[in-house]
Amino acid sequence: MFSLINPTRLHTQPQLLLDAHGEERLLLVVKGSFEFAGEVLRPTEAMIVLADQYHGDPSYTSLLDLAERLAGV
Repeated sequence: MFSLINPTRLHTQPQLLLDAHGEERLLLVVKGSFEFAGEVLRPTEAMIVLADQYHGDPSYTSLLDLAERLAGV
């Protein structure tokens, strides 16, 4: 088991994936979001999306937010 030490205020999400040869690869998703307030750059809240999100029923509505991970490496 590993422990991720994140000294930043950015959100992180480690994910263990399999590559095309079936070997394990560790993917670390890091997300930061910022906004300009005049001439100042301020961090804003930005959560990591692990699954696609839709406006309603996925069969009938459009995509609201795309998952931030790769299907395969």
